[in-house]
Amino acid sequence: MTELPNSAVLGGRNPASLAGLGLLSLTPLLGASDSLIKALGLALATLALLTLFCALRALLHPWLTPRSRMPATILLAATLTSCAELGIQALSVELHQALGIYLALLAMHCLLIEHSGALNDYGMLRAGARGFLLAGAASGLLLLFGLLRELLGAGTLFGQLDWLFGPVAADWSIRLFAQSAGWGLAGLAPAAFMLLGLCLAAKNAMRRPDALHPESSASPDTRLLSDSPPPQETPLP
Repeated sequence: MTELPNSAVLGGRNPASLAGLGLLSLTPLLGASDSLIKALGLALATLALLTLFCALRALLHPWLTPRSRMPATILLAATLTSCAELGIQALSVELHQALGIYLALLAMHCLLIEHSGALNDYGMLRAGARGFLLAGAASGLLLLFGLLRELLGAGTLFGQLDWLFGPVAADWSIRLFAQSAGWGLAGLAPAAFMLLGLCLAAKNAMRRPDALHPESSASPDTRLLSDSPPPQETPLP
Protein backbone atom coordinates (compact mmCIF):
# COMPACT_ATOMS: atom_id res chain seq x y z
CA MET A 1 0.00 0.00 0.00
CA THR A 2 2.49 2.64 1.05
CA GLU A 3 6.14 2.46 0.11
CA LEU A 4 7.62 4.88 2.66
CA PRO A 5 9.61 2.48 4.83
CA ASN A 6 11.36 0.36 2.22
CA SER A 7 14.60 -1.52 1.93
CA ALA A 8 16.24 1.39 0.11
CA VAL A 9 15.90 3.55 3.22
CA LEU A 10 16.34 0.95 5.94
CA GLY A 11 18.43 -1.71 4.28
CA GLY A 12 16.48 -4.37 6.20
CA ARG A 13 16.65 -8.12 5.76
CA ASN A 14 13.06 -8.99 6.64
CA PRO A 15 10.60 -7.80 3.95
CA ALA A 16 7.61 -8.87 6.07
CA SER A 17 8.63 -6.48 8.86
CA LEU A 18 9.11 -3.64 6.38
CA ALA A 19 5.67 -4.31 4.92
CA GLY A 20 4.20 -4.31 8.42
CA LEU A 21 5.92 -1.01 9.12
CA GLY A 22 4.28 0.47 6.02
CA LEU A 23 0.85 -0.76 7.05
CA LEU A 24 1.31 0.50 10.60
CA SER A 25 2.28 3.92 9.24
CA LEU A 26 -1.19 4.21 7.71
CA THR A 27 -2.78 4.45 11.17
CA PRO A 28 -1.37 7.85 12.19
CA LEU A 29 -1.40 9.03 8.58
CA LEU A 30 -5.16 8.59 8.36
CA GLY A 31 -6.13 9.26 11.96
CA ALA A 32 -3.86 12.08 13.12
CA SER A 33 -3.74 14.23 9.99
CA ASP A 34 -7.08 16.03 10.29
CA SER A 35 -5.31 19.24 11.35
CA LEU A 36 -1.89 20.70 10.65
CA ILE A 37 -1.00 21.20 14.33
CA LYS A 38 -1.73 17.54 15.15
CA ALA A 39 0.31 16.43 12.16
CA LEU A 40 3.16 18.76 13.16
CA GLY A 41 3.23 17.49 16.75
CA LEU A 42 3.25 13.85 15.71
CA ALA A 43 5.83 14.50 12.98
CA LEU A 44 8.27 16.11 15.43
CA ALA A 45 7.77 13.29 17.93
CA THR A 46 8.37 10.72 15.18
CA LEU A 47 11.55 12.43 14.00
CA ALA A 48 13.04 12.64 17.49
CA LEU A 49 11.96 9.19 18.66
CA LEU A 50 13.00 7.12 15.63
CA THR A 51 16.32 8.93 15.26
CA LEU A 52 17.19 8.37 18.93
CA PHE A 53 15.98 4.78 18.88
CA CYS A 54 18.04 3.80 15.84
CA ALA A 55 21.16 5.52 17.19
CA LEU A 56 20.91 4.09 20.72
CA ARG A 57 19.97 0.61 19.47
CA ALA A 58 23.07 0.55 17.25
CA LEU A 59 25.17 1.77 20.19
CA LEU A 60 23.93 -1.07 22.41
CA HIS A 61 24.20 -3.78 19.76
CA PRO A 62 27.77 -5.00 20.55
CA TRP A 63 26.85 -5.63 24.20
CA LEU A 64 23.59 -7.49 23.56
CA THR A 65 23.30 -11.25 23.31
CA PRO A 66 20.66 -12.86 21.08
CA ARG A 67 18.52 -13.66 24.15
CA SER A 68 18.70 -10.14 25.58
CA ARG A 69 18.25 -8.26 22.29
CA MET A 70 14.48 -8.19 22.16
CA PRO A 71 13.89 -7.33 25.87
CA ALA A 72 16.42 -4.51 25.58
CA THR A 73 14.73 -3.24 22.43
CA ILE A 74 11.29 -3.29 24.07
CA LEU A 75 12.64 -1.43 27.11
CA LEU A 76 14.37 1.18 24.93
CA ALA A 77 11.30 1.72 22.72
CA ALA A 78 8.96 2.01 25.71
CA THR A 79 11.30 4.45 27.49
CA LEU A 80 11.67 6.75 24.49
CA THR A 81 7.94 6.64 23.75
CA SER A 82 7.10 7.52 27.37
CA CYS A 83 9.55 10.44 27.25
CA ALA A 84 7.93 11.68 24.01
CA GLU A 85 4.47 11.47 25.57
CA LEU A 86 5.56 13.32 28.71
CA GLY A 87 7.29 15.98 26.64
CA ILE A 88 4.22 16.65 24.50
CA GLN A 89 1.99 16.62 27.57
CA ALA A 90 4.22 19.22 29.22
CA LEU A 91 4.17 21.32 26.05
CA SER A 92 0.42 21.14 25.43
CA VAL A 93 -2.20 19.07 27.23
CA GLU A 94 -4.68 19.67 24.39
CA LEU A 95 -2.24 18.37 21.78
CA HIS A 96 -1.45 15.33 23.93
CA GLN A 97 -5.16 14.52 24.28
CA ALA A 98 -5.76 15.03 20.56
CA LEU A 99 -2.94 12.67 19.54
CA GLY A 100 -4.10 10.00 21.97
CA ILE A 101 -2.94 6.48 21.16
CA TYR A 102 -0.97 7.51 18.07
CA LEU A 103 1.99 8.47 20.25
CA ALA A 104 2.06 5.04 21.87
CA LEU A 105 2.05 3.37 18.44
CA LEU A 106 5.51 4.82 17.80
CA ALA A 107 6.89 2.07 20.03
CA MET A 108 5.55 -0.50 17.57
CA HIS A 109 7.41 1.25 14.77
CA CYS A 110 10.61 0.84 16.76
CA LEU A 111 10.01 -2.88 17.31
CA LEU A 112 9.32 -3.48 13.61
CA ILE A 113 12.53 -1.67 12.67
CA GLU A 114 14.41 -3.93 15.08
CA HIS A 115 12.71 -7.05 13.74
CA SER A 116 13.65 -6.10 10.17
CA GLY A 117 17.34 -6.42 11.06
CA ALA A 118 18.09 -3.00 9.61
CA LEU A 119 20.33 -1.83 12.48
CA ASN A 120 22.68 -4.77 12.90
CA ASP A 121 25.47 -3.66 10.56
CA TYR A 122 25.61 0.08 11.18
CA GLY A 123 27.30 2.33 13.70
CA MET A 124 25.54 4.82 15.90
CA LEU A 125 25.72 7.78 13.49
CA ARG A 126 24.73 5.87 10.36
CA ALA A 127 21.86 4.13 12.12
CA GLY A 128 20.62 7.46 13.48
CA ALA A 129 20.82 8.97 10.00
CA ARG A 130 18.78 6.10 8.56
CA GLY A 131 16.19 6.49 11.28
CA PHE A 132 16.02 10.21 10.55
CA LEU A 133 15.49 9.56 6.82
CA LEU A 134 12.73 7.07 7.53
CA ALA A 135 10.99 9.40 9.99
CA GLY A 136 11.48 12.36 7.64
CA ALA A 137 9.72 10.59 4.76
CA ALA A 138 6.77 9.59 6.95
CA SER A 139 6.60 13.01 8.63
CA GLY A 140 6.63 14.85 5.31
CA LEU A 141 3.63 12.90 4.07
CA LEU A 142 1.89 13.38 7.42
CA LEU A 143 2.37 17.17 7.21
CA LEU A 144 1.10 17.21 3.63
CA PHE A 145 -2.06 15.36 4.65
CA GLY A 146 -2.56 17.64 7.65
CA LEU A 147 -2.23 20.77 5.53
CA LEU A 148 -4.59 19.56 2.80
CA ARG A 149 -7.25 18.14 5.11
CA GLU A 150 -7.40 21.22 7.35
CA LEU A 151 -7.44 23.52 4.34
CA LEU A 152 -10.19 21.60 2.54
CA GLY A 153 -12.28 20.98 5.64
CA ALA A 154 -12.08 24.22 7.62
CA GLY A 155 -10.52 26.67 5.18
CA THR A 156 -7.73 27.51 7.66
CA LEU A 157 -4.07 26.81 8.35
CA PHE A 158 -2.65 26.45 11.88
CA GLY A 159 -6.14 26.45 13.35
CA GLN A 160 -5.07 25.21 16.80
CA LEU A 161 -2.04 27.39 17.52
CA ASP A 162 -3.60 28.24 20.90
CA TRP A 163 -2.76 24.66 21.95
CA LEU A 164 0.92 25.63 21.81
CA PHE A 165 0.95 29.34 22.67
CA GLY A 166 -2.16 29.80 24.81
CA PRO A 167 -5.25 31.96 24.29
CA VAL A 168 -3.18 34.80 22.85
CA ALA A 169 -2.69 32.72 19.68
CA ALA A 170 -6.39 32.04 19.13
CA ASP A 171 -6.48 34.55 16.26
CA TRP A 172 -3.17 33.61 14.67
CA SER A 173 -4.69 31.10 12.28
CA ILE A 174 -4.76 31.84 8.56
CA ARG A 175 -8.28 31.69 7.10
CA LEU A 176 -8.48 31.35 3.33
CA PHE A 177 -12.22 30.83 2.96
CA ALA A 178 -15.30 30.38 5.16
CA GLN A 179 -15.77 27.01 6.86
CA SER A 180 -19.23 26.70 5.33
CA ALA A 181 -17.59 26.67 1.89
CA GLY A 182 -15.22 23.84 2.87
CA TRP A 183 -15.52 20.11 2.40
CA GLY A 184 -16.75 18.88 5.78
CA LEU A 185 -15.80 15.28 5.01
CA ALA A 186 -12.11 16.26 4.87
CA GLY A 187 -11.80 15.97 8.65
CA LEU A 188 -12.99 12.35 8.67
CA ALA A 189 -11.09 9.15 7.96
CA PRO A 190 -12.87 8.36 4.63
CA ALA A 191 -11.51 11.59 3.17
CA ALA A 192 -8.01 10.55 4.22
CA PHE A 193 -8.44 7.29 2.31
CA MET A 194 -9.60 9.24 -0.76
CA LEU A 195 -6.64 11.60 -0.50
CA LEU A 196 -4.25 8.69 -0.12
CA GLY A 197 -5.72 7.07 -3.23
CA LEU A 198 -5.27 10.28 -5.21
CA CYS A 199 -1.65 10.57 -4.06
CA LEU A 200 -0.91 6.99 -5.07
CA ALA A 201 -2.61 7.51 -8.45
CA ALA A 202 -0.56 10.67 -9.05
CA LYS A 203 2.65 8.84 -8.14
CA ASN A 204 1.85 5.98 -10.50
CA ALA A 205 1.00 8.44 -13.26
CA MET A 206 4.35 10.19 -12.83
CA ARG A 207 6.17 6.86 -12.92
CA ARG A 208 4.34 5.75 -16.07
CA PRO A 209 3.54 8.86 -18.13
CA ASP A 210 2.78 6.73 -21.20
CA ALA A 211 -0.29 5.34 -19.42
CA LEU A 212 -2.01 8.73 -19.80
CA HIS A 213 -1.30 8.90 -23.55
CA PRO A 214 -1.28 5.36 -24.96
CA GLU A 215 -1.35 6.63 -28.57
CA SER A 216 2.02 8.34 -28.20
CA SER A 217 3.66 5.15 -26.92
CA ALA A 218 2.44 2.98 -29.81
CA SER A 219 4.94 1.94 -32.47
CA PRO A 220 4.76 3.52 -35.97
CA ASP A 221 3.64 0.23 -37.53
CA THR A 222 0.82 -0.08 -34.99
CA ARG A 223 -0.37 3.49 -35.64
CA LEU A 224 -0.21 2.90 -39.39
CA LEU A 225 -2.38 -0.20 -39.12
CA SER A 226 -4.87 1.59 -36.84
CA ASP A 227 -5.17 4.55 -39.25
CA SER A 228 -5.57 2.46 -42.41
CA PRO A 229 -9.13 2.10 -43.76
CA PRO A 230 -10.89 -1.23 -43.33
CA PRO A 231 -10.63 -3.64 -46.27
CA GLN A 232 -13.39 -3.43 -48.88
CA GLU A 233 -15.65 -6.46 -49.18
CA THR A 234 -15.87 -7.96 -52.66
CA PRO A 235 -19.51 -8.51 -53.74
CA LEU A 236 -20.42 -12.06 -54.66
CA PRO A 237 -21.42 -12.66 -58.30
